[in-house]
Amino acid sequence: RLDGLPKRLTEGWQIAGILTSSSGIPITPFISTDVSLTGELNDRPNVIGDIYAGGRTVTTWINPCVLNADGTRRSTCRPGDNPAWQIPASGTFGTAGRNIIIGPRFNVFDFSVSKNTRVNERLAVQFRTEFFNIFNHPNFALPNVQVNSGAFGAIGTTPDVDAGKAVLSIRPQYHVLGGAYRSAPINRIHLIARTQPALVVIA
Repeated sequence: RLDGLPKRLTEGWQIAGILTSSSGIPITPFISTDVSLTGELNDRPNVIGDIYAGGRTVTTWINPCVLNADGTRRSTCRPGDNPAWQIPASGTFGTAGRNIIIGPRFNVFDFSVSKNTRVNERLAVQFRTEFFNIFNHPNFALPNVQVNSGAFGAIGTTPDVDAGKAVLSIRPQYHVLGGAYRSAPINRIHLIARTQPALVVIA
């Protein structure tokens, strides 16, 4: 049986993890100009080829090669690309279906380690560290699906603003009339590890 300092160092440990995994979000390609002459500014293109030619990379998640209504190639077409889209003729609707583009998958594992240490009968201190997306799995936002955009087909953002960053916190807890320990509402000390460690004391 451990007593004194060894007991305080070894008891009260907890670990927790949250796994979030989802398939890609469906999204519909659109044209931001009024091709159909309906005034909605949300028309769809014609599908004339393989919309996923290009390998689903960050720069070309979908085939970016688009033809104008007159058959000329737009600037998003690279040498050797086979067109997959075409701007419809004025006053007509495109053939592209709803939600035909599927975005990237999302996988995140968040992990935390905490330790509760009893100081006396009324006070305990909790040390906690949290790691968001601990395996630093790359997750990407939806691609640009505005067909008449120069960035059509590319992914330009990521939702992982806190990926791989640890958050450390130390906070006192108080004991309420024989019940469970509760977090103290004041005198919290937070050590937050971002690009540089910083110590913030809230009185």
